[in-house]
Amino acid sequence: MEERVLLKRSPRGLEAQLGISALVTLLICLLAVWLFGRLFHWTESGGWRLQALTCIVLFLLWVFAALRLWYSWKIKRYEIGRDALIVHAKAGKLGTAQTIYRYESIISIRMTQGFLGKQFGYGDIRVTIPKLEHEVVMNDIEHPVEQLEEIQRRMGGRIDNVSATAALIN
Repeated sequence: MEERVLLKRSPRGLEAQLGISALVTLLICLLAVWLFGRLFHWTESGGWRLQALTCIVLFLLWVFAALRLWYSWKIKRYEIGRDALIVHAKAGKLGTAQTIYRYESIISIRMTQGFLGKQFGYGDIRVTIPKLEHEVVMNDIEHPVEQLEEIQRRMGGRIDNVSATAALIN
């Protein structure tokens, strides 16, 4: 059986995304309440029901979006195999999908870290696959530099084994 190593994901990345979306939702709520007050010329005591309804609806939308984000974050896994990178992700409403990217189709791997990622020790690893004409982005990877080195080690081991096998054949 092929040995697979699961890349560690940082829950801090999920927490940061949820926190930022909550802050944006709060700002949208405040802006909507202010805008509705301006449009409908509410007095200080009037229109509080519509203001409360606006905030409740926006809060419920945020809860729905947060649950959806949490579910897709929980489902998504990244594995490093002997010959391939395996991505488990959400497919459809409640299904999952597994995609295998062979190392020979990968031309570059890079790591990116934003401000919060540097603070909390997580980042993204981006894999470029020219045949697909896009990047595979592995989000919220814990200690991305170490994980990137592990992928490079795995890929280097495969290349060394192939060249050693080719030398034995010749």
